[in-house]
Amino acid sequence: MIPRPVINYRCRHWDGSGRRYCGGPGARRYVIGYRCPLHTPAALAGRPEPNTPESRKEPARDVVQDRRQRAHAPEGHRRG
Repeated sequence: MIPRPVINYRCRHWDGSGRRYCGGPGARRYVIGYRCPLHTPAALAGRPEPNTPESRKEPARDVVQDRRQRAHAPEGHRRG
């Protein structure tokens, strides 16, 4: 079996003020092109990356419990 060459993709985020591409190593492919961790769509929007612990925060237990109590309350006693 022939070994496959290791391809190290570079970030293709355009730095307008520097008039050059970022060129950071270890870029992953996105719809908009190859991006390093600093220039992913989520990073540029100020959000955590999908499927990370920061993006999967569970609601507080007391909030969930309160929603369940409201859902099972009698019709005349529901709070809005």
